[in-house]
Amino acid sequence: MEGSEVLEGIDVFREKYETLEKIGEGGFGKVFSVNRKETKDKFAAKFMKTRSNKDKIKPRQEIALLKTLHNNFIINYVDAFEGPTEIILVTEYLDGGELFDRIVDEEFEFLESDCCFFVRQICKGLEYLHRNHIVHLDIKPENIVLREKEGRNIKIIDFGTAIKLVPGKKVQNMVGTPEFMAPEVVNFEDIEEETDQWSLGVLTFILLSGYSPFLVDSDDNQTMSNVTMAKYDFDYEEFEEVSADAKDFITRLLRKIPARRKTSLACLEHDWLKEKLMRRKTTRIKVTNLRKFLARRKVQNIGRALRVINVFKGAARDSRPSSEGLLRSSSEDILNSEESNQRSTMSSGTDDLEEILKEVNDDEEKELANEDTGNTEDQTQNDMQVKRVNFDSTENKVENFTQETSEDSSSDEDFIVSFQESEELDETEETEDTFDEAIREQKKEATPGFRLRRAPSRAAPGTVKKLMARFQNQ
Repeated sequence: MEGSEVLEGIDVFREKYETLEKIGEGGFGKVFSVNRKETKDKFAAKFMKTRSNKDKIKPRQEIALLKTLHNNFIINYVDAFEGPTEIILVTEYLDGGELFDRIVDEEFEFLESDCCFFVRQICKGLEYLHRNHIVHLDIKPENIVLREKEGRNIKIIDFGTAIKLVPGKKVQNMVGTPEFMAPEVVNFEDIEEETDQWSLGVLTFILLSGYSPFLVDSDDNQTMSNVTMAKYDFDYEEFEEVSADAKDFITRLLRKIPARRKTSLACLEHDWLKEKLMRRKTTRIKVTNLRKFLARRKVQNIGRALRVINVFKGAARDSRPSSEGLLRSSSEDILNSEESNQRSTMSSGTDDLEEILKEVNDDEEKELANEDTGNTEDQTQNDMQVKRVNFDSTENKVENFTQETSEDSSSDEDFIVSFQESEELDETEETEDTFDEAIREQKKEATPGFRLRRAPSRAAPGTVKKLMARFQNQ
């Protein structure tokens, strides 16, 4: 899907919409709430920086894909606009906030039946996507949002990593968030619809316990190593009261071989999610650990993203050109996924598109310059270590907000207040190879007699893992 359709210009966006406040940001740019001037209806506008034609490929693909989706559990497409160095995607506005934030609210009593209710909705959204051969590839807490405040209905958002699979055509792509990645993604193997099912299993595990089954804090490489081993356990106090059906549901998703995982449609028929049986799940879920999970996740997002950049930048300086393109692209994919966790608000202002997009690009340069920021949250993370895992999914047997400173808020306020001053964006950013292209190039350069052999003692063999291990200490 190339998304080659010509979009309306930025001047049309300016005529139709009034920009209000920032509601989120990530590696792609920033998200603002906007009003349609004619009707005063509220929407969300995703400003994506695209300094080169190559940068516009993914946003256009996301737009083309969203245009085809019409489902109660998927965010709705509204409009899209394109300028020389930017693309703006307008979608429906969901004011309920992230699901996990609602669950840890002091006034919300979270029962196992509630977990069933939310997971069932996610399964319905995934079933619609998979029926249309679309994989989301980034199912995680930040991408499950409530439609309304105090409501209980959810929608899946952020299709920046989504792919439409073509029958008979194999696809590999290392995208997503490490602790939610499926083994086939980490190992750069073929992606299937069931790839999302693994992420759903991780999400359900966290909802019920507050623990992430494969996570090792401050070490994405070890986290991905745990993922490729596909070993975990239910040896947590929180799982003692959880129903056997819930644990069975998780074990049928966290299986190393995609074909052995329950499909989204089959999940809806599982005893744990049957509507008639849901009401019997009256166990109260403790949200204390879930609060710690959210606090750790929001504190570490910026630091982790910057550490990834530093590692790959250092590796790229010492590697040959093809490896350099691979490492830059890989770090960019992980950064985009991790940074999309950040959420913040700001005061309203006036309308100046060019200045907003200039600020979006300036933020990226500031993050790259601040290389040492990632070390500041280490002490916080040490207090929230997650247990090592011990479940053999091959045999299916149990063996044993980032808070903004006042300076940040002021910057965001100026971001919109200066909306009336026009200034051209720098279009000199160097075009980089995509991750997939670099991987293929790397494979071409292998010597004729070279073969990768999968040794039982190695957790995550493969071209990608080999490269990441090579530069792990830099």
